[in-house]
Formats: sequence, C-alpha cells, structure tokens
Amino acid sequence: MSNDFPKLGINTQELLDQCRNLIDRAKTEEDVTNWGVNWADIGVASIEYRKEMLNADSQPYCAVILEEASPSSELAQYVYNGLKERFPSVSVECEW
Repeated sequence: MSNDFPKLGINTQELLDQCRNLIDRAKTEEDVTNWGVNWADIGVASIEYRKEMLNADSQPYCAVILEEASPSSELAQYVYNGLKERFPSVSVECEW
C-alpha cells in the first residue's frame, strides 16, 4: 500500500460554488416538494477526497456531501448531472 495520494485537479472553491448554484437552481424546479429535502437548511456539509485503499487499481474521486436531504433524494442526481461534465471525478451524496 502506498500513502501517495494523486491530485484530482479540482479547485475546491469552484466546486463548492457550482454546488451552491445547482442547489439554488433546483429550488426553482417543478415537483421538488417530494424530493425529500429541507429546502430551508439544505447545503454542502463536506467535500471529501476518497480512494479505495485496498484496491491498488482504484481511482480517487471527490465526494460532495449535501446535508438536510434524504439519502434517496433526487437532489443528489440533479447536482451530479450539473457537475459531471466539468467535474467528472465527483460523486454526490445526501444525508440528514
């Protein structure tokens, strides 16, 4: 095992700003009332660097954690779809 962590080439502030913009845009979409989101408190709780340590062939990625949304919320897919072209090595998760 190695302790060398490859860089992802992601500007964290740009990623955070883009996530916030996508959350604001999501609020204006139709039928968001059943997305399982506390729209008053929704936000980015964390941006994490992740790499599977037991699989040497795994690729590192960045995980964006949105707080105040159901783990099964459509918001995660909505934000991911808005990020994937510019930030291809990013996943999005929701948590209460």
